[in-house]
Amino acid sequence: MKNSYLLKMLLLLVIPLGCASGTTNLYPVSFDTSAITLAVEIANTPGTRQQGLMGRETLGENQGMLFVFPQDQVLQFWMKNTSLPLSIAYIDRQGIIRRIKDLEPFDLTPVSSDAFVRYALEVHRGWFEENGVQEGSRIILPEPRPRAQL
Repeated sequence: MKNSYLLKMLLLLVIPLGCASGTTNLYPVSFDTSAITLAVEIANTPGTRQQGLMGRETLGENQGMLFVFPQDQVLQFWMKNTSLPLSIAYIDRQGIIRRIKDLEPFDLTPVSSDAFVRYALEVHRGWFEENGVQEGSRIILPEPRPRAQL
């Protein structure tokens, strides 16, 4: 009886996260310089941050992945096992985009934020420029703000 209760509670926790159905929850983010809303997956654990968009063959038109880190730091990303051409925005804890860079598929060259940031946002290459989002723009994160898990 006790094990059955624990199993039910575990399923109640897993299903809303999308793990049981194989789907991924998408969260809306917007920007102070664009009318477009972007739907993002949240990568806030060591495993999800390490996996990122590796192995993906598609990404929706207005979709991306938001990487959430536990503290401000200089970040470096590369494109190991990632076939999608992407752009990355490095974002500080106030939500200000400090740097935007284009990333080449399968390139192992680290691309640095050059500044202390809390978030990184990957989207289709050129998405930021096409939608009026630039360095200095502010991202508006969903509430409650996603937090990194250790």
